[in-house]
Amino acid sequence: KIQAYFVEQGVWIRPFGKLIYLMPPYISDDTSIKTLCDAIYNAINNKHY
Repeated sequence: KIQAYFVEQGVWIRPFGKLIYLMPPYISDDTSIKTLCDAIYNAINNKHY
């Protein structure tokens, strides 16, 4: 369920058991990092799991 939420937000995650981790590119602009952080923040605060 949470993986589908992240995909809808344009963020690809790697589930590993009960953990979720991101592997952003080594070179990322501020907008990309903000997208990742916003998706994580919203997933936790809106309980998309």
